[in-house]
Amino acid sequence: MLYYLNTLGQFDSQEYMPVTLFAIVLLPAAIAIAAFVYFLKGEFKGWPKSLKWVSLVPLILGVILGIGPFNAMNDELYRDQYGAGPRAKMLHYGGVVVPVLTAVGLVILGIVRDKQKVDEF
Repeated sequence: MLYYLNTLGQFDSQEYMPVTLFAIVLLPAAIAIAAFVYFLKGEFKGWPKSLKWVSLVPLILGVILGIGPFNAMNDELYRDQYGAGPRAKMLHYGGVVVPVLTAVGLVILGIVRDKQKVDEF
């Protein structure tokens, strides 16, 4: 009985709905890519080159938002209560993985773009 009460105390998270998880996965990445492209176009107009790195802020916020579902899927009680199919796992883990991979891609693209611009002069 004590074990049961202890597990109830640990298990206070609610289920993350698929639409919410989908938004946590895709919205920060889409906003960051759109901002990056916008600021790259602004470089042609004479804007500072460092302004494009502001587009990483939505990705940082996306990782912070994705930590909750990521930790929930690692909790055995959560998986038992709400199920842990392959799609559910992808959505829960994607909240952290997709923003990190998008950030890595944008950083590489930004560095390559700066190198190309330097080589052109």
